[in-house]
Amino acid sequence: MAEKKEVKEKQPTPKQIKPFLWEKGKSGNPGGRPKGIARILKDHGLTPEYIGDIYGRLLSCTGKDLQQVASGENTPMIERIVASIMLQAVKRGDQARLDSLLDRIIGKVTIKNENLNKQAVVLIEADEMNL
Repeated sequence: MAEKKEVKEKQPTPKQIKPFLWEKGKSGNPGGRPKGIARILKDHGLTPEYIGDIYGRLLSCTGKDLQQVASGENTPMIERIVASIMLQAVKRGDQARLDSLLDRIIGKVTIKNENLNKQAVVLIEADEMNL
C-alpha cells in the first residue's frame, strides 16, 4: 500500500494577515446588526397591536373563511401569511405552531409575580382555628 502524504497548509504570516485586520476603533460590521422581523414590520406600520387584531379576527373565522383569506388576491399579504400559517397548524393539529405565531406577533407573555421575596400571608378565620 502506498502511504498518503499529509499536506500541511501553510499558515499565513502576520504580514499577509495585516491588510485584512480591522483598524482600531472601526467595526467589523459597519452596517450593524440586521433588522429583525419585528423591526421591519414596525417600520412598515405593522405594529404588534395591528397584527394582534388580524390574528384575533382570523381566530374567529371558520376554516372556509380562513381559506378564502389565505388565497384572496385583494387581501393584504400579512393577513394571507398569518391565515396560511393558521390553516397549516389546524390541519396538522399543531398547537405549538399557533403558539409560536402568537409569540412572534405580540411577544411572549410574561407573568409578573410581585410576591417573590415576601412571606406568604395566610388568612384564617378564628372559628377555623378552633379557638
